[in-house]
Parts: sequence; structure tokens; C-alpha cells
Amino acid sequence: QDFLVNSPYTFARTGMWWQSGAWRQQESFACDDLEPMQIHQLRSIPMTLFFPRLSESVMRGYAASQRPDGFLAHVLGGGCFGPPPAPSSTHGVFGPLSVELLAG
Repeated sequence: QDFLVNSPYTFARTGMWWQSGAWRQQESFACDDLEPMQIHQLRSIPMTLFFPRLSESVMRGYAASQRPDGFLAHVLGGGCFGPPPAPSSTHGVFGPLSVELLAG
């Protein structure tokens, strides 16, 4: 119960709508990374349950970041107040997140 009540609170504290209509969230109050995939995985359960369109927006962002070699962006912007990290193997999380969204 605590998880389902307190997790959506962060959507209001760290989330933002962009002019393009995309939804993004900062990693935390202390880091401006936008939607690190491993962090999104943790908040995806209440997001997909209560706000599936927000989750879909984030997933579309990951899909749009895919490079020709198959790697997805680790973050969709930011970089904890520095340069964004290089693409990494977190793309393995994309498949389960997609199934969760489709099954929602």
C-alpha cells in the first residue's frame, strides 16, 4: 500500500510535460537525469496502473533513442548536472517494460 500511495507522489515532484507533449521525470530531487531506464522500471508499476499514457510517452522516448547498433539511450536527457552517460546495456529492461505496458 505504501508503494502505491507514495510512488505517484514523485510524479508531481519530479515530473514535467514538455511542449511536444512528452512526459518526463527527473531521476530524483538531486539528479536531473531524465528517465534513466533502471529508475523508470521501479516507478513503472504505479505509472502503468494509474497513468498508462505517461508510461507510453516514456517508452516512446526510449524507442526513439535507439541507435542503428540497437543500443537505447540510458537517459532521455540531463546527466546529473554533467554530461549524459553513454548508452549502456540497460536496453534489456525495455522488453519487460513494453510487455507490462501492453498487458496493462
